[in-house]
Amino acid sequence: MIKKMFTTAFVLSQIASFCASAEVMTEESVKKHVDYGDNSGHFLLTSTDENFSLGFKGLLQQKTEVSYAEEKTGVALTLPKARLKLFGRAFHPNINYFVQTQFEKSDHVSKKLISPYKYEVAGTSYLQDYYLNLGMPSHNVHARFGKFTMPFSRHYMVGGAQLRSPVHSLARQAFEITDNNKDIGVMIHSGFNIPIEYALAIVSNGVVGRLGYNHKGIDAFELVDFRGGDARFGVGVGGFLHTDYLSKEINDYRATLDFIFKLKSTSSHGEIYYANRNKIQSFGANIDVGYLLHKFEPVVHYSYLKPNLDIKDQAHEVTLGTNYYIYGHNLKAQPYFGMQHIKAANRFLGGVQLQFAF
Repeated sequence: MIKKMFTTAFVLSQIASFCASAEVMTEESVKKHVDYGDNSGHFLLTSTDENFSLGFKGLLQQKTEVSYAEEKTGVALTLPKARLKLFGRAFHPNINYFVQTQFEKSDHVSKKLISPYKYEVAGTSYLQDYYLNLGMPSHNVHARFGKFTMPFSRHYMVGGAQLRSPVHSLARQAFEITDNNKDIGVMIHSGFNIPIEYALAIVSNGVVGRLGYNHKGIDAFELVDFRGGDARFGVGVGGFLHTDYLSKEINDYRATLDFIFKLKSTSSHGEIYYANRNKIQSFGANIDVGYLLHKFEPVVHYSYLKPNLDIKDQAHEVTLGTNYYIYGHNLKAQPYFGMQHIKAANRFLGGVQLQFAF
């Protein structure tokens, strides 16, 4: 009993010693230690030598939506995202880790109905990310190991908390490679939000790559122009080849072209997708435009999908909304109204999504 008490006291003293020597750092002060925006935050404990740190952030989204289709009205109260993220450094300032857990119910099944060409990933979907990033920032070279977001296109790489529309575009869903575009493997990349970006990932379902250019220091993975200023833009091209690494046959390859543009509180983002899956060619595109008026941002979003270029079926989606950024993306409300036209049938939807993040 006494031995257990001494052991407990020793452990508590070590924790207290670490906390006493640690400091709470702001997001701006830790950006130099991370390779892109999602694994940084306002809460971070760091050791005095800055070789070890532990930070955390959370995300909660609640959406209420009313829909009307085929003379039927539906009402849904959902939890699109409930996430907890841990991040930090280990052993050296240039060795970073990131872990993201998912507590909401995955909509992987419903997404697969939209895109039958989605692949499975080992493990559980409740663990969205877990990776170690080894970097040489001065040389723009990083190596990432674990489960991470594949560098296929900008829209997939932008954090879910930063999307401007609560309605995920039809095109984005149709060209997803896996659930939430996550996979396990290794990625060599340059880092992000630098003038020239590159990324090449070898993952369990194939090979993914992207090359991007960012003009005038644009924050290329923030869709809203919070900063304002002169014209800035970013462009990127990406590709995916599916392989099981045993066969020489390639029956699924995809490509994307994306852009982002900002000018004096006006911003626009768009993508074009192409895929050839088992000799079935698909095409899709989406674009959104917003203008920030203090804390309000009217937004227009449009998405187009042609699942098979050899048949007439096509889908359209238009969404109008006004985002209210109470404290940026950390606390915001997103009311919206839209229409989807799929297989000659119309579906109307409207609602509001509330988001709290820290």
